[in-house]
Amino acid sequence: MIAIALLLLNNNRLGKKFPLYQLDLASCLFLLISLSCGAYVLIYGRKYYWFEHANITINFALSLIFGALFMIKQKTVKRPLFHFEILRYKNVIFGVTLFFLFYIIRSCLNNVYTVMATVWKWPWHYIIDVQYINVFGTILGVGSSGFLLLRDVSPKYIFGFGFLILATSCFLFVPTFYPDTTIWTIGLPLFIQGIGQGWLFTPLVIYILTGVESHHVGNAGLMGTTARFWSTNVGFALIQNVSYVLNQKHYIQLEQTLNTSSPLTINYWDTLMEKYAGIYGDQIAGRIASKSISGTLSQQATLISNMEIFTYLGILGILITGLIFLFGPAKTLFMRLRIPYL
Repeated sequence: MIAIALLLLNNNRLGKKFPLYQLDLASCLFLLISLSCGAYVLIYGRKYYWFEHANITINFALSLIFGALFMIKQKTVKRPLFHFEILRYKNVIFGVTLFFLFYIIRSCLNNVYTVMATVWKWPWHYIIDVQYINVFGTILGVGSSGFLLLRDVSPKYIFGFGFLILATSCFLFVPTFYPDTTIWTIGLPLFIQGIGQGWLFTPLVIYILTGVESHHVGNAGLMGTTARFWSTNVGFALIQNVSYVLNQKHYIQLEQTLNTSSPLTINYWDTLMEKYAGIYGDQIAGRIASKSISGTLSQQATLISNMEIFTYLGILGILITGLIFLFGPAKTLFMRLRIPYL
């Protein structure tokens, strides 16, 4: 990477050079503490039952306090790190919103790899190889969107079709969550999801940067980076908490509907007892068999939960696609209806 940077980049600067002592180090420290504490809350909140634990409460308070100090400091210093005037650009607001929604949908991919490891019991080196399917899709998506950008295609169509691709991948993931799935079954939605990622990422960044004045380009980039940071953490926290709630819900439902008098259940129990009784004895074998059944129910609950999550995310992608395509006509119609009353 260093060699590529030295070969491709020149000495021209995007901004004016100024001495290091003029850098607002206090604001950097405020921002660092705020982001770190906020990320800690989002990532470890569920583990510590959110605000029932002192660590979460303290970090949440520190994130708010130092975030407020950062904003106040930016309003008072001569050379702020971040110009809040950037928020008046429509491209920035719209682009950041799409960035946030993009990362919310994208964060569901962690669930797929978790299911591979915990339910399907695939070895980690195999899971890593499977991820290349998604990478190949991403490369194809980047190339396709880059071609459309060079042809000066409207961002509306690029974003609309990009979210439609993500929605399609979510719906294709739903039927893959069964106990004995195969790589050929899961490979297609992984590839399509990668296409959607690559299709949207670069156009979203360019859309945010090109919609502002030249002296605000750097701040637009910071805004995009900030949106990426928070949307990644919020998406991770949201999907993990929804998964936890749905897993508990479906586990209880499966446990309540388990028919202990069913011949299938009895045969399964007898098979487990016969497997463990000769090694551990009847009492310990009964405990192990109970844990085995509980683990099977937990795996089934996980699969059902992911079916539900990907269905909801697919619907979200369809709604976003519809809003992108209908926003312009709806705005035009609203203005026409509003003109006679002005």
